[in-house]
Order: sequence, then structure tokens, then C-alpha cells
Amino acid sequence: TKEISRISQQIQMHSYEGGPKVQLIWGADYLGKGGNKLLKLIEEPPENTYIIMIAPNEEKILSTIVSRCQTFYVKPFTPGQIEDMLINYQNADPEKAKEVTKLSEGNISKAFALAEGQNRSYSDVFLPWLRDCYTGNGAALVEWSEKIAKFTRSDQKYLITYSLHFLRQLPLFKIGLEEKILLGQKEMNSARNLSNLLTIDKISGIQ
Repeated sequence: TKEISRISQQIQMHSYEGGPKVQLIWGADYLGKGGNKLLKLIEEPPENTYIIMIAPNEEKILSTIVSRCQTFYVKPFTPGQIEDMLINYQNADPEKAKEVTKLSEGNISKAFALAEGQNRSYSDVFLPWLRDCYTGNGAALVEWSEKIAKFTRSDQKYLITYSLHFLRQLPLFKIGLEEKILLGQKEMNSARNLSNLLTIDKISGIQ
């Protein structure tokens, strides 16, 4: 409610240099029912004022708001575009750019955040843990846990992100959509072997 009141006040303010005003509303799908308070402003904004609402999920935006807006759909970046941006703007090496691109799942903000924090190959950390879990190598699992405890919070977060991404790819093997899988060749082999051992219910349980 406070945020909606703040937005309303901003829209009513005069332009500093007297030109057009643009109000960006990020996460418009989180406005909830409180968004109804903006209906009048959206329908009849002050002169020379443009309201741009950005949301990843149109279905969560109130229908009363959607009906008053002109909708534009922005396609996600292609893997090639994300890789190029990581290499050109983050100075990432090509191999790192490929791995980060797969983890980002088309989200450029996520890709940049991962590229800034990633200083290791998480597949080399996660896959041995999977193998030790399967073989029941308790000593190796304890050693692995101690190793991860020494990671920075950022590295631990990215390891979890990678792990969840890897596990989400497994059901695609089960339903015959291998061409949709976003994993490297080494990871593909491990994922294929693991998917043969687990049912979809078990994979969901792990996640």
C-alpha cells in the first residue's frame, strides 16, 4: 500500500525540465488488489505522462489493469546473445559464458549475477557429490560437506542454483525431450545415467 501511494505521488509530480515523464513500475504482477488504486491514473494519467508496467507474469496482473494497458511482449534473449554479452561486458571466457548461460535459463539479469560470482565449475563440485550419494560413500560426503562449508556465501548460493538447475533437467530425459536440455556434454552423460535410476516422483522429491 505504501509503495502504491508513493507511485501515485510520483506520477503527480511535475517534470524537472518540463518534458515528458515516464513512470516505470517493476514487478507489476505483485501489485495485488492494491493495484486498483492506480486504475484512475492508468486510465487518465497526467498530461505528457507515460506509465510503463513491467512484469514476467501477465496472468498475475489484475484484469482491470491489463484492460487499460497496451501490451508488448518481450522475447527472452537467445543463448547466443547471452553468451556474447557475458563475453563482451563481463569479460567471461567462452566456457564460463556457456555454463552461466545454461544456468540463467534466458534471464539476462540472472546470467550477469552468476557471472560476477562464479569463480569455479560447479559441475565439478556437484557431480562427485551425486556419485558419492549413490554409492553411499559416507567418508567422502563428510569431506565434501567440510569443503562446502569453507565456500563463501555467494559460492554456496551459486552451487545451489546449479544443483537445482541440473535436477530440473532430469525429467526431460524421462519424457523424451533431450534436445531441450541445457547441460554440457559431461553433465549430459551424468544426467542421463541418473535419470535411468530415478522416477519423476523421486526427482521431484530431491528438489
